[in-house]
Amino acid sequence: MIDPNRNMMIDPNRNMMIDPNRNMMIDPNRNMMIDPNRNMMIDPRRNTMIDPRRNRYYGGPYVYNLNLTQEGFVVRANEEVSLIFDMSGKFVKFIVKNGGDGANVFDTSRKWVEFLVKPDADIFLRFDVNRRWLGIVV
Repeated sequence: MIDPNRNMMIDPNRNMMIDPNRNMMIDPNRNMMIDPNRNMMIDPRRNTMIDPRRNRYYGGPYVYNLNLTQEGFVVRANEEVSLIFDMSGKFVKFIVKNGGDGANVFDTSRKWVEFLVKPDADIFLRFDVNRRWLGIVV
């Protein structure tokens, strides 16, 4: 089941392992290793290798809306957490793997705002928490 409302394993409200409010290991505000403000290796403003504005060879992934307009890019912080930056390089959201083939997306205040479903090896479909399709991550 790919619907977090029906599958508690991928619902951060019912699974504390994927809820950054209850698990500090996946919370960039409390874990300096995954906080781009405290770890320069995952901050595109200080690491040109992960900044697509300054490194034309950066391969993504990128975040797109339904019109296929690029909204941001993704930087992997560790095995479980990736960070989403807008195209200006500002840290705006973070992704937590949910144990299945998808992930949950939280804003920087740790509010659950999206989830990702992986129908293919190279793409994620983006949905808001009300199951409305938002775009893709590829």
